[in-house]
Amino acid sequence: MSKKDLLTIVIASLALGLSIFNAWDAHWRGPDTRISFGPYAYFIGADIIGINCSFWNEGSEQDTVSFMTAEIKGENETLRSIWSTVTAHQWVLQEQRKEKSTHETEFTDFTPVVVPSKGRDSRVVWFTSDTKYKFQAREYQIAVRGYGSDLHQIRTETSLTIVLSEDQKKRIEESPDLEVAVRLKPWIGNPR
Repeated sequence: MSKKDLLTIVIASLALGLSIFNAWDAHWRGPDTRISFGPYAYFIGADIIGINCSFWNEGSEQDTVSFMTAEIKGENETLRSIWSTVTAHQWVLQEQRKEKSTHETEFTDFTPVVVPSKGRDSRVVWFTSDTKYKFQAREYQIAVRGYGSDLHQIRTETSLTIVLSEDQKKRIEESPDLEVAVRLKPWIGNPR
């Protein structure tokens, strides 16, 4: 066998291997859902938190996140998802820098998040505690998990950090029916 024949076999084998990998990635790879967070978390009162979640699926099959939890690390407290919204409260500044509401938040019961293959979905997911947990002014580490059909089927999991200041806590207590935005630390942004 000549060097030319050996080189041809190596190149053909490499091309075959890359073709098989490409076919696996495009057609046979299972769902691979990830989650990241927008720049803010939203509080309605001291017991309800909304987290802007961006889901993306790198797999070749669609995936479904049937329910979500948010576990406050070090507190033995798990919040459950209750609502989801496409956006949070939106407003514009009018003359003399006064806010004018342009879109009120529309809450719906939490429904499964269907993430298409090689696709994305974003929404604000609202969490609360069954034990009436109240957020205080301090730093929180929260593990957000998305599940398939049961608790043993974790589809995605990521942590975030929220620092709730005394001033923000006071605004939450003074206006328990309004959304108060709190910037996440550090803000990760949307996936590319």
